Amino acid sequence: MVKSPADMTVVRASVEGIAPTFSKALEAVSESTTLFKDAAQDAGIKRDTLKTSNFSVSQHFKEKKVGVDKDGRAVYKKFADGFSYHQDFRFEFPNDNGLLTKLVNNILDNGIAPRIHLDFVNSDPEAAKNEALRKATENATKEARMIVEAAGARLGRLLEVKRGGSYDYDDYDEGYRSRSAMECCSNICANIDIDPEDVSTSDSVTLTWEIEDRNLRGAIPLLYPFQD
Repeated sequence: MVKSPADMTVVRASVEGIAPTFSKALEAVSESTTLFKDAAQDAGIKRDTLKTSNFSVSQHFKEKKVGVDKDGRAVYKKFADGFSYHQDFRFEFPNDNGLLTKLVNNILDNGIAPRIHLDFVNSDPEAAKNEALRKATENATKEARMIVEAAGARLGRLLEVKRGGSYDYDDYDEGYRSRSAMECCSNICANIDIDPEDVSTSDSVTLTWEIEDRNLRGAIPLLYPFQD
């Protein structure tokens, strides 16, 4: 497992609502997209960095009581009452609390009241993953050599290198960690001051060697691989 700085901020925002017609729902989505881009541009973020990660428009139904059954229990029926819309937006930029504060306030000033999630990521997750693999390989080799030499033998040919093993961590963390969420309904008066902790990235390898007896020629098959 290796640690790397969470040097990028990802802002994810969701907007949703109900419109009387399908076309009105599309207009609402289009308007919210424009307002988000305006807020980003005014904060100093390029408009084209805003990405839509999810978008949907579907008919919305509302339940109404229409009577009671023979046992006196209420009976409800669904009636179409418009179209619901939902859209998720995503911004990404190097950590900057001042820029983040201005962006969130701009969004609220534009009349949008979304749910905002803040994620903090490493800008080079592939490098962190490679470093984790390198260290896992070094640790496995060191431990295997120590154990085998203590038993009076030595490592022979390396037979197999396999990424992962029975002690592998879940292959989920690619340098991406969610940190916080805000339900934004009013302007933020104070500055946002966040210092995210480092991101953990883990990986594992399984190395299989022959074991050579110091006093005999040839190799003794190794039945249990060394893992780290």
